[in-house]
Amino acid sequence: MTPAHIEEYEAARDELLEQFIRQIKRDQPAIEVRIQMRFPEVYAEIDRLKVEAELRMSIFWPLLILSGVLATAWSPIALALLVAPPFLLRDGFKRMREASEKTWGALMAREVSSPTLDAMDSAKREKCLSFAGAFGEPDPPAVMAADQRPIADLSGLST
Repeated sequence: MTPAHIEEYEAARDELLEQFIRQIKRDQPAIEVRIQMRFPEVYAEIDRLKVEAELRMSIFWPLLILSGVLATAWSPIALALLVAPPFLLRDGFKRMREASEKTWGALMAREVSSPTLDAMDSAKREKCLSFAGAFGEPDPPAVMAADQRPIADLSGLST
């Protein structure tokens, strides 16, 4: 292999990896549904963390504006209230990260699977030669196995 071919190979590999990661991230709602069906108590914790995060992040701007208005209209001592909104925002992001970690933790522990990983496992079992259909690329022409049966296409798989 020439250096040019190696660079092309590495670029293609990196692009495939990025597409795979984006696809897995798009599967997050499906993964959470699978967690909800299999582990309701874990899903309840994930949902609680997400709701708390959304609440904290949604009151950041109104609380910041209210603190500024109170400081100018009432007393400069109210400027001390400006300390609270950034802490709420930081805590909101922290809770959102914890919820995400619980979701991805269940996937990494193989307690649940994602539709993309299921499609890849199915393709592996059926000895598919191309994963292009799973990542939004145009469908390749049907590849025939040694016994002349068409190999399964990943584009039709969904859960």
